[in-house]
Amino acid sequence: MADNVPTNIRDRLKAALSQLFELKNNTISSLVNDLQLEKRANQRKKHFTEVCYADSDRSAIGFIQDISACGLSIEPDGPFSKGQEITLTFRHPSGSGHVKISGKIVRKDRNGIGVEFLDIMENI
Repeated sequence: MADNVPTNIRDRLKAALSQLFELKNNTISSLVNDLQLEKRANQRKKHFTEVCYADSDRSAIGFIQDISACGLSIEPDGPFSKGQEITLTFRHPSGSGHVKISGKIVRKDRNGIGVEFLDIMENI
């Protein structure tokens, strides 16, 4: 039956199908990219408050930028390195008192440090 279709109709159909597949692939790629942007299992919340953090040898004070049940980011970065375990003390985001929790530095860059809690923090 395709042999009976005039060339100009066949070419137009072929072009339309090609555009449809390209649109579908671009949409799928966009969705995949959006999903890959946020790799965290828990939603981060803005929470600007002072934090004291220390290892066995030294301590520092910084400011929490955001927080989730699994971790937080601190600015500035302080005298610590990626991979170090630290203890953090700060005011709970709900205002219900102070928190003392242990974490591991998983990121250190010009924006500060990212800390992953060793235990999930409840009620964030």
